[in-house]
Amino acid sequence: MKIDLRKVAEQSIDLAKRKGADEADVIVLQSRSFSVSVREGDLENVENNDQITLGLRVLVGKKQACVAGSDFRTSAIADIAERAIAMAGVAPEDPFIGLAKPNQLGPPNETTELRLYSEEGFPSPEECTRLGQMMEEAAKGVKGVSKTDSSSAGYGESRYCFLASNGFESESRKNFLSAGCSAIAGDGLEMETDYYGETRIFQSDMSTPESIGRKAGERAAAKLGSIKPSTMNTAVLFDR
Repeated sequence: MKIDLRKVAEQSIDLAKRKGADEADVIVLQSRSFSVSVREGDLENVENNDQITLGLRVLVGKKQACVAGSDFRTSAIADIAERAIAMAGVAPEDPFIGLAKPNQLGPPNETTELRLYSEEGFPSPEECTRLGQMMEEAAKGVKGVSKTDSSSAGYGESRYCFLASNGFESESRKNFLSAGCSAIAGDGLEMETDYYGETRIFQSDMSTPESIGRKAGERAAAKLGSIKPSTMNTAVLFDR
């Protein structure tokens, strides 16, 4: 469902001011994500999440309150504003709260320059499942790897609009693709496990599923035969 986030944000600020707020700011967020998990070649789990929410903060004098909601009807937003005003009325005073003055605001945040969103599109559920299977196959191809715990692939995207009654505004959207594999090496009581995964904005930056699965397998296999060290002063290496 496509929501006009800016319209909702502007309406929230307007209603808050009408209800008695001296100042107000609001963030409106819409996000969705999808992922599949594969184990031993079979589809194990599918998750799909869609979320829309707004968070409204009102300032009445030196008192403030925040209320969140997910109903964007005008009557519901008005109710959120009323509840926020009522809560602010019984909140303790804070001499340090307040929004920046308009002449203190910097230029608009040009988040588009950060390239946080890709137009490449997302893989289908069937493609995500196949990616998981390919990672598993690659992990099992590593010497010493006996099986995999699971492999997963998915994506997500979000967009937000932040407005304040002092004129501040910021809008952005971003997305991600993710893939990972957990491999198990050894047998019986001599089993070790490790994981490798990646999260990228652009699909072209993502390693191949074979590479991801192989790295997971190599990490698990590298632990075989490891022993607990004695107490000592030594350098510690942190791997990715």
